[in-house]
Amino acid sequence: MKPPVWVIDTHALVSATLTAGGTCDQILRAAIAGRIHLVWNAPMLADYRAVLQRPKFGFSRPIVTSLFAAFDPLPPPHRLPAADPQPALGLHASRPQG
Repeated sequence: MKPPVWVIDTHALVSATLTAGGTCDQILRAAIAGRIHLVWNAPMLADYRAVLQRPKFGFSRPIVTSLFAAFDPLPPPHRLPAADPQPALGLHASRPQG
C-alpha cells in the first residue's frame, strides 16, 4: 500500500521545527519515516528554504539540511503544478491518483 500523499505549507514546516512533539512535528517525522509522502513544487521548496534560513529562527545550515530529508531529492511521482491561484491550505492530505 502506498503511503498517503500530503502537502505541507511553510508555516507548518516552521511549526514542526519550533514545537517538538506537536502535530506538525509528528507529520514531518511521519514523512521522514516514510509513513506519508510529501509533494511540493519548486516555488514551495524555495519558500521553505528561504523562510527556514531567516536569522530570526536561528537554524543552522545542518538543521535546515536535515529538515529537507523529508523531501525526496528526485522528482516526486505526484508533482504539484508550478503555480496555483488558490491560497495554501496549511496541511492537506490527498489520495494518490492512479
